[in-house]
Amino acid sequence: LLRKQLVKPIQDQVYNAVQSIAARKKYDFVFDKSSDLVMLYSNKKYDISELILKTITRETKVAKRKSKQTKKSRKQ
Repeated sequence: LLRKQLVKPIQDQVYNAVQSIAARKKYDFVFDKSSDLVMLYSNKKYDISELILKTITRETKVAKRKSKQTKKSRKQ
């Protein structure tokens, strides 16, 4: 139960990043290569794993900046 609670926010971030990228790039399918899905071949140029990580990192940085700005404005 605790593990699910800890993993859920990360899963949500990944899901949201995948949804955003898939919509922006007009992908019809996105496969999770780590699951039980059998994929016989995939061209590396279609692997968006790094793009997902960059998107999550960027969103995290933006959220932190907004949080800092909110704290600064409250102090003034």
